[in-house]
Amino acid sequence: MARFQIHPQARPPSFHAQEWSQTAWSDAGGRVPRRPVRVRYRYPSLDSPARTGRDGVVLLIFTLIGSPILLVLGGWALSEGDRTLYDWAGAALAFSFVAWWWYMIATHFVRAVRGAGRRTVRGVAVACQVRTFHHWETREPYDIHFLGVDDGTSDDCYGWEVPHEVYQAVVDGTRVEVVVSGDRRYIYTLDTTPID
Repeated sequence: MARFQIHPQARPPSFHAQEWSQTAWSDAGGRVPRRPVRVRYRYPSLDSPARTGRDGVVLLIFTLIGSPILLVLGGWALSEGDRTLYDWAGAALAFSFVAWWWYMIATHFVRAVRGAGRRTVRGVAVACQVRTFHHWETREPYDIHFLGVDDGTSDDCYGWEVPHEVYQAVVDGTRVEVVVSGDRRYIYTLDTTPID
């Protein structure tokens, strides 16, 4: 009987996102007594669509200022009559940076648009789990807590990272209500108040 605001947790940097799924049994929806559902997880968790869109705008401004400079430098490196390997490498590096920046801008905006809006999901908690990761540099282990919510409308659902206190309060089979982003990849709140 509690409501939790889910805020992003400070985590060690990770260069490689990991995605995995787990099959769990759920009785949500009342279609059959119990049925298997596939819960999909991702770590590090995606940021909220609003922050992702804001980061995309900042990156766009930076790129509009920086990309012309790099394009001029790349063109200048190739304009020399006797081009060397260093000229080609410098031009390729400059053009690659510009292409990468525009790719990241597009990625941020697509994620923000897909996740726009909020939707409420009512169902039961499934596949609550603890997964151990290792700091990329020191290799020290740290635990991340996850839970999924099945609303009974599909045999696939998402799982999200939650704080330790939420994981302790919510066990498999708990009836919950969560507010998530439009694409269901980001969780805002979790409410364990019984749902009528």
